[in-house]
Amino acid sequence: MSNERILNILGLARRASKLALGQDKTIKSILDRKAKLVVLSRDCGAAAKRQITGKAETAGIRILTLGSSREELGQAVGIPGSSSIGVLDAGFAALIESGYREQVED
Repeated sequence: MSNERILNILGLARRASKLALGQDKTIKSILDRKAKLVVLSRDCGAAAKRQITGKAETAGIRILTLGSSREELGQAVGIPGSSSIGVLDAGFAALIESGYREQVED
């Protein structure tokens, strides 16, 4: 599955209101144990990445860093730019993880 396919799934999840967009909302979804998966852009800032990664690892939430920029990630979910997204639905999280594994294996 291509990176574009993963972005399309994120767009579907956005329309279904199953995403936490941006650093603050992603962190809140992690702390509230609502996030099933965290997706980061390739150009996520070091401090934000460190903060989100630390909280997600503590909560046992998987983190994926896509090959997409924050602009591409934002465009996929209908906002100007987003370097971090919390996926709130287990079904969407499983689809994204499956696509990510296929992408890495290719």
